[in-house]
Amino acid sequence: MDDTDRPDLGEQLFEDITVEMHHQDEIYWAELHKLKVMRGVLGQSHPLIGPLLPAPPPPKRPIQLSTILRRYADALFYIEASKYPPHGFPPFNAHFGHYQKSVPMDELC
Repeated sequence: MDDTDRPDLGEQLFEDITVEMHHQDEIYWAELHKLKVMRGVLGQSHPLIGPLLPAPPPPKRPIQLSTILRRYADALFYIEASKYPPHGFPPFNAHFGHYQKSVPMDELC
């Protein structure tokens, strides 16, 4: 869904949403960065970070990654959703209907 599908809440409110989402980006990107695993061949060097793989790489953590991504998506959704009028306000039903089709609402509560 792109911005043309969003109801008009006013420029200031959309700016506020963007600022709050950016704050969440900073939090979750830091968490995701901790899971990043550098891949390379022992003995190779990277111009900015030096020798690659001076120690065995940590194990992959797909469950932890999935958990972080789910919390991140939930945080971004709730930031925007909290700015809209109460559920049932007709102009906004179509907008949130896009989300309801892709994410079961019982999982969000």
